[in-house]
Amino acid sequence: ARLLGGKTVATRIGAGGTGKADPSHRRFVIDFAGQTLTGMEPTAKIDAMVSASAGTVSNVKTQYNPDTRGWRVYFELTPDATNHADLRCFLKSDHDVLSETWSYQWNGK
Repeated sequence: ARLLGGKTVATRIGAGGTGKADPSHRRFVIDFAGQTLTGMEPTAKIDAMVSASAGTVSNVKTQYNPDTRGWRVYFELTPDATNHADLRCFLKSDHDVLSETWSYQWNGK
């Protein structure tokens, strides 16, 4: 199947924190791939727009992924007391949206 716009191809979740894992933070890694992204230079400035309905999003990074010829997004979530969040993420460059919106309901309980 050909992926024209950027589509989510993988989602990974683990303990967050720098250096030593911090169980109070969750790290998310999302891979986007597709023809639109394949045609972009690996050095292109691609931004990840990440939002959460609860908690705090931090350490958002994007990186070219040579394995998928797409882009990988990293971010951390510091949950609030509800331990639940509706998360969203998409890629953009300047004013152009490059991917679908990844949507995820996280429940840490």
